[in-house]
Amino acid sequence: MTRTGKVRTHQKSQRIDRPSPEPDQFLWRRLWSLSREVIPAGSNYWLGEIFDLCLHEKLIPGVGTNTLEDQMQLFARRDLQELAQVCFRWYCVAIGTPQLWSTIIIHSDVWDRSLLHAEILTKLLESLLIRGKDYPLTIEMGISDTMRCDQILSLLSRHAHRWQKVDFWSSRGQNTTFHRIKNLKLDRLVSLSLDVAWERVKAFRNAPALTELSFERDFENLPLLPWSQMKTVNYDSLGAGDPVHSALSLLRAATNLMTCRLYLYLQGYDPDDEPWGIHTTSPTQELYIQLMTSTGNDPILGRFLDSLTLPHLNVLDIHPDDGGIFPPLWKPFYFRCADAFLGLADRSGFHSSLTSLALHVQVKDVDLLRCLGAMPLLEKLVIRDCTPSAVTDTFLRGLVLQLHGSTPDLVPNLTFFSIRCALSFTDPVYFDLLASRAQTQTRDFRSNLWWYATRRREVSSELVNNIAKLVAKMEGRFVFNSGAYLRAIHDGDRRL
Repeated sequence: MTRTGKVRTHQKSQRIDRPSPEPDQFLWRRLWSLSREVIPAGSNYWLGEIFDLCLHEKLIPGVGTNTLEDQMQLFARRDLQELAQVCFRWYCVAIGTPQLWSTIIIHSDVWDRSLLHAEILTKLLESLLIRGKDYPLTIEMGISDTMRCDQILSLLSRHAHRWQKVDFWSSRGQNTTFHRIKNLKLDRLVSLSLDVAWERVKAFRNAPALTELSFERDFENLPLLPWSQMKTVNYDSLGAGDPVHSALSLLRAATNLMTCRLYLYLQGYDPDDEPWGIHTTSPTQELYIQLMTSTGNDPILGRFLDSLTLPHLNVLDIHPDDGGIFPPLWKPFYFRCADAFLGLADRSGFHSSLTSLALHVQVKDVDLLRCLGAMPLLEKLVIRDCTPSAVTDTFLRGLVLQLHGSTPDLVPNLTFFSIRCALSFTDPVYFDLLASRAQTQTRDFRSNLWWYATRRREVSSELVNNIAKLVAKMEGRFVFNSGAYLRAIHDGDRRL
C-alpha cells in the first residue's frame, strides 16, 4: 500500500507517514482534523471511543474476506497500525487503548498457508493479547487439524477468563485440542457460536454468564453446555443430517429459553422416514422459523408443529428465506399446516399468551380467520400473501371492529397490522378496517400496506385521500405507511 503526504507533530521532530489514500484517506484526514479541533488534548478516552466505533464498522465486513493477504491483515490488525502512524497522539491512543485490541480474527488459512514460521505468528498473537490487557475478548477463529492451530488454541485458552464473545468454525478437519481440555474458566463468556464438531467436549461447562448460543450442524456435534442458562439460541441446520431432530432437541434441552431462531433446510427431508421421538414442550417466549428451501415444506412443517407445545409463547414468526419469492408455506388445498397450527394453538394456550404473529402464507381467507380466532390477545399481526387467496375482502371484513355486534370481534387488541400482498381486495373494505381500528381503540394504531410489483391493480386516489384525512383526524394516534415492497426492508422496520 502506497503512502503519500507527511505530517510533523508538535511532540516529535521526526516525519511520520500518514494513512494512504486507499481506501480511507479522506476519512482519517477528516477525523484527524476533527480530533485536533474538537477533542481536547487530554481527552484521549473519547478519541479511543471514536476509533473503536470506526474500526468496528470496518472489521465486521472484513470477516468474510477470502484472500490470504486480507486475512493476515485482519489478524495483525493493520487498521490499528495505520492509525498509530498518523501522529504521536494517535499512536498513544491506538497502542495504549486495550479495547481496540480486544477483537481477534484468525482464519485457519493464515496458519495453514502462511509462509511465516509458526513461532512468528504465535509471537504476534501474544503481542495482541498483551496489548488488550484484561479487556474482554471477542474471538472469531477458523479451526483446522494442524499443529499450528493447536498452538493458537492453547494460547487463547490461557486467556479464557477474558473470553466474552467467541465464534469457532471449521471448513475442514476436526481439531482435537479441546478434547484434551477438561474445563476452562469462562467467567465472562456471554455468547458462543460453533460450527465445528466437538462432541462431548467439556471445555465450556464452566461458563456461568453464558446465555447466547449459535450453532450449525447437528445437535449431537455440540460440546457439553450449561443448557439451563441459555436465553437465546440460533440454530442453522446447513450441513445437518437431521435438522428437525436437532431443532426439537435444543428446544427440549434449553429449559429456560426465551428466544429461539431456527433456520431450517428441509429439502429432501422425508417426515415419514422414522419416528420423531417424544413430544417437545419448550418455555421459549419468541420463536422465529425461517425455511431455507423452496419446496416440500408443508408436511414437514405441519409435523414439526404437531411435535411442539409452547405454553409461554408471545411471538411467532414463520417465513421463507427470501421474504416472498419461494412457494409459500400453506397451500390453498392442503390444510395439514393450518390444522397443525390450530392444534399447536390449542395445546399451548395461545388464547392467553400469543401477542405477535407474522406469517408468510398461502391459505384461504376463511382458514386464516379461523386461526386468528384462537389468539384473542394478539397485538401485532403481519401477513405476507403472494397469492390472491388470503388478504381478500372476506379476510378484511373479519377484522373490522363491530364492538356491539352479535359475535365477538377478532383480535380486538390489535395495535399493529401490516400486510404485503398483490392488492386482491377492494379499497372501501380496507378503509373500513383501518377506520374501525383507528377510531374505536383507546391505544395508538399503526398499519402498513406493502404491495408487490406484480400486483393486480393500483391503489385508488380516493383511498389515499381518505387515509390522509384519517391520519390528520387522529392527530398522531394513527400511523400509516405504504409503498412498493422492497426485499431489503422488513415489515414495520422503517418508512419507504
